Amino acid sequence: MLAYAAVGAACTIAVATDLRTRRVPNGLTGGLALAALPLAFVGGLSHLAASLGVAVAVFALGMLAFGSGLLGGGDVKLLAAAALALGYPLALGFVMYTLISGGALALAWLLVRGRVGEASVRLKAALLGGGRAAIGLGSGRLPYAVAIAAGAGCSALSTFVFPAMRILS
Repeated sequence: MLAYAAVGAACTIAVATDLRTRRVPNGLTGGLALAALPLAFVGGLSHLAASLGVAVAVFALGMLAFGSGLLGGGDVKLLAAAALALGYPLALGFVMYTLISGGALALAWLLVRGRVGEASVRLKAALLGGGRAAIGLGSGRLPYAVAIAAGAGCSALSTFVFPAMRILS
């Protein structure tokens, strides 16, 4: 599917830049979103509307995570653009896989940095006290484009290779 190829290419570039600079370029996310529009329109006007609705919902929820300090702005835009490219219903599984991958990445990131105890204290304080959950930790923020790429990869595998691993039907 062409949508997975576009998302995969964008995620590859995003991972490379996110690991190097901790930024996801606006041109990349905007380009993916623009490329996604004709892909979504191929399925008809109702598919385009559903894809736009999913992308807006993902963006809105992502902005809440951004406001809480859990995600960067480029990560939110990449997630929404990828959701637009994949469209409904594929975007739902993609987002679920991304969340699972993000949790695994965060745990690995904390274990490698030896900061699991500190992170749990900060997260508990943020959840109970309403403060920002500073899980970026120390010298660098979590490169969430890696989790987005993993979510896209798992979604593609569940669509084309292993249908039994689909999260949502």
